[in-house]
Amino acid sequence: MDSTIRPDGVVVGLDPSPDSRQALAWAVGRATAWEAPLHLVAARSPESKDGWDHDHQDSRPMNQLHRQRLEQARAKVLAEHPDLYVSVSATNRFPAAALVTASRVSRLVVLGSHGDSMLRWSLGSTAHQVAIHAACPVAVVRPERDTPRGSVLVGIDRFDDLGALRWAAADADATGSDVLAVHVWQRDPSGSGRDRSQAAGALDSTVADVAREFPDVKIRGEVLSGGVTRTLLAQAAEHDLVVLGARGGGGFADLTLGRVAGGVLWRCDATVVVTR
Repeated sequence: MDSTIRPDGVVVGLDPSPDSRQALAWAVGRATAWEAPLHLVAARSPESKDGWDHDHQDSRPMNQLHRQRLEQARAKVLAEHPDLYVSVSATNRFPAAALVTASRVSRLVVLGSHGDSMLRWSLGSTAHQVAIHAACPVAVVRPERDTPRGSVLVGIDRFDDLGALRWAAADADATGSDVLAVHVWQRDPSGSGRDRSQAAGALDSTVADVAREFPDVKIRGEVLSGGVTRTLLAQAAEHDLVVLGARGGGGFADLTLGRVAGGVLWRCDATVVVTR
């Protein structure tokens, strides 16, 4: 059984929860579209009560149980996608720690919004910790829309940082989606910031720069007004995927997850990717 994480691959965290199965399906779709290797990780959750770690009818070591179920998941993926490279690993480490370590050599880490914990917040603790500390982009997967929109929403704060928009455009290029880049403009009380027309011009320039890199992707920009988090959440209802930078232009320089990215992660009904 190959447990090597290949560079530039997609890593997905697995546990017995329905959210984890949704995350696996989403990760398989991205690995297939990107022609990237896929790595499945199962890690022990101390809060689990009925999951893989607590099979009282089976006396085999925990890792052996993990590996059996990982191999079952791998076999199912390969049955549907025989050309996909799939590796697996099981660990006794906390799930967040295992996924953050994997992020150092990966293209994307994928996990469900909740794990197998009995605590059902709007965002699980593992997803939150991985989004804060991962070295690569992180996808927190929510249930798919009944009717796919075929579009990606990107929140743009800093016009000099094209990372989130480039990520979204590359993903849209592979999946056949359109991209909407949104800048939420707010009036600067000091009068020293951009006015709305200047923000629109800066956004148009940013969109044009990325569109030249991805000529087959339809990318458009829109400037909206209002509270940033609230506006992005309202727009997310019309899109399959929301992409945000981990932090915007405000806050502390060493902040790893900004207020807007954190707020959208906690409250969004769509799948969210946080880039770095």
